[in-house]
Amino acid sequence: MIAPSLGSILLADSVVQDERTGKLTISGIFDHIEIAPGSCHADGVCVFFSVGNVHGRERLRLQFVDLEDDSVLLEREVIVEATPLETTDLTVRINSIPIPHLGTFAWELYHREERIGSARIRVTSRAA
Repeated sequence: MIAPSLGSILLADSVVQDERTGKLTISGIFDHIEIAPGSCHADGVCVFFSVGNVHGRERLRLQFVDLEDDSVLLEREVIVEATPLETTDLTVRINSIPIPHLGTFAWELYHREERIGSARIRVTSRAA
């Protein structure tokens, strides 16, 4: 079976859907955050992604990964239901992100054991 395909994955402050048109407004797109010295978490994020080539009901896995040692710091299961010709937009709100150290991390989207896409995020220290 062919895995779903990832059209895009974005990190944003908010994603709002217009009730009448269904259109999405994605605000505050970023790939870098600053945290206070000594902090071990960051404020939340909306992880927006668009997938296609979904055959019926599929389980996807969204992971926040420390790229220093490939450890999974956070994981969410996402259920998608569509036909192969549809594109499905999904948003997962994460209220608090664990940050064990400064460096580079990634939000990765998996179908079974296959990574279908990712978005990197760089974490630096906020100047005092």
